[in-house]
Amino acid sequence: MIRYEPGTLVKINTLKTSSTDGFSIARAVPDDCITVPEIIDLETFPSHNDFHGKQILCYSEQAATVMSFLGRPLKISKSERWQEYDVYEILVNKSICQIFAANLVLLHNDQVSIESVEEVK
Repeated sequence: MIRYEPGTLVKINTLKTSSTDGFSIARAVPDDCITVPEIIDLETFPSHNDFHGKQILCYSEQAATVMSFLGRPLKISKSERWQEYDVYEILVNKSICQIFAANLVLLHNDQVSIESVEEVK
């Protein structure tokens, strides 16, 4: 998985509504769409009340712009294996919302982004 830089164009992967571990990462709605929240609580995820604010409707393959990398929930390990839980702030449908990396794909394969590399000590 890659680390998306601010300004990177991505598309929304609406086929993934739960992580590989079974935690909810987006809410499925009809017509292959998902809703993503304005705010994902990085301090409490995974819990029963992690998504706050307005829910933004996202269509399959819809384009979005990465605004910033917010981090990973505190209860999730920092190892590379858990990158699907990285949370990004994106601009989509004229709204700013937060989304897990598992729901993002590069819009164009030729775009530059930085791969996450663990430091060797």
